[in-house]
Amino acid sequence: MNNFTSFIKPYPVGNGSYVVKGTWAPDTKMPLIDTYHDFGLFAQLAIESEEFNKGDGKVISAYAEWMDMAKQAQTLSQATGKEISYQQITEVESRSLMANTGFPPHVIDDMIDAFRFHEQVWEATYVHSNRKNLARQPRTFKEYCQTEDWSHVMS
Repeated sequence: MNNFTSFIKPYPVGNGSYVVKGTWAPDTKMPLIDTYHDFGLFAQLAIESEEFNKGDGKVISAYAEWMDMAKQAQTLSQATGKEISYQQITEVESRSLMANTGFPPHVIDDMIDAFRFHEQVWEATYVHSNRKNLARQPRTFKEYCQTEDWSHVMS
């Protein structure tokens, strides 16, 4: 979720509207988590849970919810009162945006690999949830959008 304030932030396109750009198809679902607010819940689960302390390769899927890119833009639009849409871009365009944000080339390569992983592997592999065992429920994307300070992103 926090990436919406940095390298996948909404870009102004005129008339007060914005666009979020990414390499994923609009219907690609992504696991979302407010890392600043909620990631510790999953670390706590890993440390305190007997189930995950056995060392037998258990995976903790750290996310609050799955949401496709078009719905993310719609939710962000509703929460901010700004017209925001999603635009699928090429890998080359994505690399350029990240470079303009100041990412070094090796980080851009890693991010592109992560984007491919999300699109090709993630949803098919990691659809289970550990949320029922958390100390509290993580914030939804809507809650994140409603509480984030967007003044430095969209002015």
